[in-house]
Amino acid sequence: MKIYCLFSTQSAPSKSNATVDLFLDHDMALAEMKTAYERKLAVLPFDVSLQTDWHRCSCEKDLASIIDGAHTYTWCIQERELDVQVAVEVQSGLVQNIYANADVWAEVYDLDLTDIQEEGGLSEGELRQAALAEQIGAPGWRSVW
Repeated sequence: MKIYCLFSTQSAPSKSNATVDLFLDHDMALAEMKTAYERKLAVLPFDVSLQTDWHRCSCEKDLASIIDGAHTYTWCIQERELDVQVAVEVQSGLVQNIYANADVWAEVYDLDLTDIQEEGGLSEGELRQAALAEQIGAPGWRSVW
């Protein structure tokens, strides 16, 4: 399982701090990094047309930085791989248990229902199929087996 870590640092002569935010999707991490970078430029305010050794900024692929005199702000995205494993126990066609080596969430979509259709509507099976399609269509979802 891939996660994307967004490291944010701020340093000044009298203090410094760092934070890490985790994302399951690289594009979401990148959007958050760019938003934080642009927000900081606006708050300072920072003249991006004036670039010197002690007054410069850049926002590239997975790295952004602002140096404003003794104040430094950086954002960096790093990809990490987590070994998350899931085992599903099925007996007589029914899920009995789901085991994992990490805290994960599981939703079981039973599509083997009698298709009794409500008048003018979708059957229960069609509703569950639609819910499953919506879930697996979200960013980051893919078939793993």
